[in-house]
Amino acid sequence: MKNYKGYTLIEVLVSMVIFSVLITLAVSSYRYFFSSLGKNVNQDYKLSLLTQRKIMNVTVKSLEPYYFMSYESKPTLFFYGTKTSVSFISYSPSYLDEPLVISTLFITDSNKELRYCERALGSLKLNSYVFRTNDCPESKLYFEGENIDIAYFGWENALELSDYYSEYLDVVIKPEPKWRNEYNGAEANTLPLFIKITHTTKNSLLPKEFMFELPEELPGAKRDKSEFSG
Repeated sequence: MKNYKGYTLIEVLVSMVIFSVLITLAVSSYRYFFSSLGKNVNQDYKLSLLTQRKIMNVTVKSLEPYYFMSYESKPTLFFYGTKTSVSFISYSPSYLDEPLVISTLFITDSNKELRYCERALGSLKLNSYVFRTNDCPESKLYFEGENIDIAYFGWENALELSDYYSEYLDVVIKPEPKWRNEYNGAEANTLPLFIKITHTTKNSLLPKEFMFELPEELPGAKRDKSEFSG
């Protein structure tokens, strides 16, 4: 009589339980791996954006008054600020290998991003300058947000303080700088004191508003600028 060897029902059930446990552990490890990978990618992205933003901040803070000759052969200050963009000359480009660049911070049409771009000085006519997003095909992201807005704190023009401090004019009321939605350096003949960017983004690492302080040239303004910085 032949003896037939095989697996008992209990052995089969035990094997199925062990196999199920191994499959569960494998799937859990798989999910954990890709979840961690996604977090690392997101962290790397945020770190890269933070580094990029710091470089742009250096560029904005290196803003200096730059004068060009107008069609009337008059020295004209280049600075164009609106609610959606601000353009100026920078001596410390972020990514272009140029000594001087036209730098622009601008809000996209969706009002969801603040971006930054550089163009070599001389590539655009300063006399007829108008910012167009099409001129910035290689712009860099500064931050993503909601309801982004740009404003300017400064004098109406360069004559306000010079007239007040003049020995020949009797100006009684001392002028004060104000917040403005637009600021044209060609008309004011001076830079604003501050550029303020605001947004309503939730869970943002950036404050709801942050400012860049600009160099000031007006007579007596450096002496009194601390009055208006708060």
